[in-house]
Amino acid sequence: MLETNLSLGKKMLIEKKQRLPYPTGIILDIHNYCNARCIICPYTKLQKKIPQGIMSWELYTKIIDDYQHLMEKYTFQGKLTYCQMGEPFILKDISKWVKYAIERNIEVYFNTNASLLTPSVVNSLIEAGYNGLFNISFFGISKEIYEDIMGLSYDNTINNIVYLLKNYPRKKILINAVNYKWPKGEKQKVLKYWGERDISVTISKPLSRSGLMRNIKNPPKKRIAGCGTERVLFEMVISINGDVLLCCHDMARENILGNLRESTIYEIWNGKKFQNIITAIYSGNSLSPNFICRRCEESVSYWSIRRMVKNLMPDEILKAIKKRRNNKWIVSKKT
Repeated sequence: MLETNLSLGKKMLIEKKQRLPYPTGIILDIHNYCNARCIICPYTKLQKKIPQGIMSWELYTKIIDDYQHLMEKYTFQGKLTYCQMGEPFILKDISKWVKYAIERNIEVYFNTNASLLTPSVVNSLIEAGYNGLFNISFFGISKEIYEDIMGLSYDNTINNIVYLLKNYPRKKILINAVNYKWPKGEKQKVLKYWGERDISVTISKPLSRSGLMRNIKNPPKKRIAGCGTERVLFEMVISINGDVLLCCHDMARENILGNLRESTIYEIWNGKKFQNIITAIYSGNSLSPNFICRRCEESVSYWSIRRMVKNLMPDEILKAIKKRRNNKWIVSKKT
């Protein structure tokens, strides 16, 4: 039974889930350039189709100030990471941007390939007061495998990580390792290498980015019943020009829900366009055959056994399960 409340400023109820009247996390494209050439990412194809550039400082500060206001009004801890499409450390003065957010009590963390996370960048971030997580994409541990998948210098990146390990708390350094056609034994090498350094690593399968990657098979779903990761219930994705996207997987910018030059975070998050799409996603109705979520591995099939079992579970059991899970924005575990 789907119940929704579309009035501004109120919680939106979706089956047994809640969507608060504000995003608890933001992904902000302060630029959309990347130096990697990952064979599991559509960046190289999209960079010729999507306008590229750097967000204006004026727009950035407007968004950050707006988010600070929401945090104060609703008394929650907001989280911020940079660059849905790019590598954040391409921006030379990134510590300036980070410092502005930190001074407004926003919790910042990085998703990065670490190839540009040089000692001088690490030092400047620490001087700016940064103490958040580094979630490092490092696909494989054998040099030839890493360089084939990511198109980066293995030695340069390893040297950067070695410096980071010596100068930053290891509990705040995470490794994201995507297994794309790894040869036999590579998984064990990955676990051994990072385990010996007391670094948490998550090994995952590659995603097709909602069908953008043809080399990753992902048959579309005929009917869906929500987002498995529930991203649309807590996370806002913002492009360099202020456009708000439905999800971080919308790298082709198929669904633009508003623009933060003209509106506030609150207005777009609670707007009818955004909430009507979410209602359709969770009910599985009124979605076009080629809608992005039908092509996404993280969406829930309406006919999945997992969904049906969860719907039959009492609220108390669901709450207990959720409480046991790490409910932070980034979840990492040793595999």
